[in-house]
Amino acid sequence: MPPSALQTFSAFAIPVTLILVSALIKKIVRGRSRFRLEDFCLGLELTLAAFSSAAVNLIEVNPGVRINLAWYLVIALIVLMLQIALHQQWTGTSVTWWESFWLLGLLSNGLGISVLAFFICWKIEGKL
Repeated sequence: MPPSALQTFSAFAIPVTLILVSALIKKIVRGRSRFRLEDFCLGLELTLAAFSSAAVNLIEVNPGVRINLAWYLVIALIVLMLQIALHQQWTGTSVTWWESFWLLGLLSNGLGISVLAFFICWKIEGKL
């Protein structure tokens, strides 16, 4: 059975909400300072959340979808390693604000949201 409009909306609204709440938490924890670009670079956290959710589901999933879940875990781990490499390459280097915004703010967050959204959608559809 295909997911409802509400389920589809929540699959994308949850990661966006996580980004906004996590950025606010990072700013509050840091103390009295302005928002920084790195407050909104949450792709690693989102990908790790998706990976851990899938790993927990590995125990309770029925045998028919284990192969799908195993492939999802492999892809999520590869995306996580890619994001770690991106952050290692572009954090703290002498790059322009725009380059840092593009690579860490948009690309890394986009990867994290995508991995988490795929997990939510596929879990709703029964593929995982």
